Amino acid sequence: MENAKDIYPSLSLRDKRTVIQDLLNAAEYDSLGSLPGFTLVERLGQDGQENIDCFTYALRPEGGSVYTRLKKFYEEHNQVTTPVKGDLVLYLNEGKMTHIGFWAGDGKVLSKVGVAPVYLHPYREVPPTYLDQSEDIRFYRKNNLLSKIRSIWKKSAS
Repeated sequence: MENAKDIYPSLSLRDKRTVIQDLLNAAEYDSLGSLPGFTLVERLGQDGQENIDCFTYALRPEGGSVYTRLKKFYEEHNQVTTPVKGDLVLYLNEGKMTHIGFWAGDGKVLSKVGVAPVYLHPYREVPPTYLDQSEDIRFYRKNNLLSKIRSIWKKSAS
């Protein structure tokens, strides 16, 4: 891995994504965490710990099924063009959601990939299956005022 670690910064984005996918396929999570720009943050889903995916990790406080959490997500979040720390980062491939994480600032995202640990990493350096040629990455911020208004409206409608 030392050789790959040394040449990783000079690779094209496409090749970096292939390296990431290869390491994930081989369950080489520590090697992934040692790539330049990557930091292993938390080991969820390994060694008998809770096995959760990125959507459960990012939307966990919302509770309910993934569908229920995503529906609530769209109701309570607005898309923004410039993310701030804590905003959600949503990845799409051919219009389908493939991955979600938290914007950490400085071009990095905090995210969980399948059964792999949680990593802090450059937001565009993800497995190739997460994005198509359109590079559809969207940023969302919770709209607390809108959430409060909807909550009041639902209560008054009942």
